[in-house]
Amino acid sequence: MGNKTEAVQTVTNGAIDTTKSVVSTHSGYRVGNSIYKGVKDHSKGDYVCTTLCVVSGCCETMAGVLVWTPIPGKFIVLSGLKSISYGCMRFRDLCSGDPSSPIC
Repeated sequence: MGNKTEAVQTVTNGAIDTTKSVVSTHSGYRVGNSIYKGVKDHSKGDYVCTTLCVVSGCCETMAGVLVWTPIPGKFIVLSGLKSISYGCMRFRDLCSGDPSSPIC
């Protein structure tokens, strides 16, 4: 019975580590994407969209690090960071798509 319990625990730990790695990899991709878009916006002189890219990149960086940190309420914190990141980049994409918008 002990060997089965250890085997299940090993598989569970492997699944948890894999999930954490996927979140970190996704955050890294999003940081690179926001840096690319931010540099492109900055070169055009669009500082609103550049700021949105910086905020998104910072949120993704924090999410990529915090996923490995044992803190209480980690899921809520990661969900909040990812939501802010997605919201900033969606708004940036809308703003960049229609530069004549009074919001931008």
